[in-house]
Amino acid sequence: MDGDAITDSAEAFYLMRQRGITNVIVMGVHINMCVLGRPFAIRQMVAQGQNVLLMRDLTDSMYNHRKPPYVSHFRGTELVVEHIEQYWCPSITSADFLGGAPFRFQGDVRVQVGDGGEPQGWYDDWYLKRSGSAEAGSTGDAP
Repeated sequence: MDGDAITDSAEAFYLMRQRGITNVIVMGVHINMCVLGRPFAIRQMVAQGQNVLLMRDLTDSMYNHRKPPYVSHFRGTELVVEHIEQYWCPSITSADFLGGAPFRFQGDVRVQVGDGGEPQGWYDDWYLKRSGSAEAGSTGDAP
């Protein structure tokens, strides 16, 4: 029973049960589809009583910034993470697990704000410009 296993089905649940695995860290692409909804994904594992964490910086979404809510791809992914944290499971970053800095996609040009009474978090430059923030610069990926 020892060793690695690869599966893309509900078989994952049975493998974890056989091996006594109850703590699971989930990461991967298409967080709003596969990572959340497949038979071996977050929703199903939570329903099966697993202790689930999402490693949020090692995920990506299938999101089109030309459709609602009209935010950048990176903010769209972040919105799905917020949904998962609210309704399904807590999240961590790779830095929480491995140390060092969290992973960041090369094209992610958002800036972190939080001083001066603004909400803390990562924001796209185009959002900051629209909100009149002093943090706004000349980079960003406006929809």
